[in-house]
Amino acid sequence: MKEFFIELFEYGSHYNQILGQYIIEHEKEIPKRSRELFCHILTAHNIWNNRITGEVSNHGVWEKLDSKIFNILDNQNLTETLTIIHNADLLTPIYYLNSKRVEYENTVKDILFHVVNHSTYHRGQIAMDFRNHKIQPLVTDYIAFKR
Repeated sequence: MKEFFIELFEYGSHYNQILGQYIIEHEKEIPKRSRELFCHILTAHNIWNNRITGEVSNHGVWEKLDSKIFNILDNQNLTETLTIIHNADLLTPIYYLNSKRVEYENTVKDILFHVVNHSTYHRGQIAMDFRNHKIQPLVTDYIAFKR
C-alpha cells in the first residue's frame, strides 16, 4: 500500500508542477478562481501533512500564495508526505483540529487518501474553470501519468 501512495503523490506533484508553471507563464489569462483553487491545493496539502506530524502549518486553508513559491511548496509537500509514508504506520490514528477548531480522528491512511482525492477534485475544478474561460485545460489524468 505504501508504494501505491508514493505513486499517487508523485502523480499529484508532477501535475502540480506543470499546472503551477502554466499559471505563472499565463498569469494574466488565468481566472482568479483557478489560481485560488491551485493555492488551496498546495496549502491544504501542507496543513494535512502538519496535522499528521503534529506541527503547526504556516499556511491558511485559502491563503493566496505568491506564485514564486508554488513549486517550492509543492516540493516541500511531496518530500514531507513521502517521509510520512516511509516512516508512519498507516493505521495510526491522528487526532487533529479542523479549520473550525473541531476535533476529529482519522488514520494516516485515510488522511493521505483524502489529500490525493482533494487535490484531484480541485484540479478537475480548475480544468472546468479553464474551459469556461476558453482556456484549453491541461491533461492531469492519472492514467496519462502512468503512460
